Amino acid sequence: MERPTSPSRRDILTAALALLLIGGTSMAFAATESQQRPAGDALVAYFSRSGNTRVITGQIHRALGTDLFETQPDTPYPEDSAQTVDQARHERDTGYERFLKAGVANFAKYDMVFLGFPI
Repeated sequence: MERPTSPSRRDILTAALALLLIGGTSMAFAATESQQRPAGDALVAYFSRSGNTRVITGQIHRALGTDLFETQPDTPYPEDSAQTVDQARHERDTGYERFLKAGVANFAKYDMVFLGFPI
């Protein structure tokens, strides 16, 4: 009897993307079949530490034809994952809001925004 193999990271990311796209596609068809979303009215904004979130948001961006924005803090988080978690927890608990290197130009033009972040 063969031992079952664990799914690869790529398999898991692809499955997650498929679920997102299926849900988004059904919502788009529910709006109206004849209405096409003009280019540029949807944005995928993300923060990625290890690259996983970047992969998923890139796939959503390409599949839906959205604009793409990577949020980058003005001062980087520590390289050590545990230190980053501690710092992020402290920022959350104290209400500290980090500054970004850049912002989204003309944010008001977007009527749909996808947010991607590590969990």
